[in-house]
Amino acid sequence: MDERRDTPPPPETRRPAALATGLGQLSPVQQAYADYVEHAHRCDDCRDIDSRCMAGDGLWRAYRERTDGAYRQLADESS
Repeated sequence: MDERRDTPPPPETRRPAALATGLGQLSPVQQAYADYVEHAHRCDDCRDIDSRCMAGDGLWRAYRERTDGAYRQLADESS
């Protein structure tokens, strides 16, 4: 049985937009995590599970402090 099929969509001619680029700013928690991840991907010591990196540790602590502050702020607003 020969059924009619929908025509396929035209091929994508433009590149898809990068996520969250130029659309606004990240929250402080997101920015702190992005800073940590960017460093961790480029730092040889951070990529090695047996090594420690002072800069990476500091960025992780900054992310945790921002996260804890955000949770405290939410808790204060809900009480």
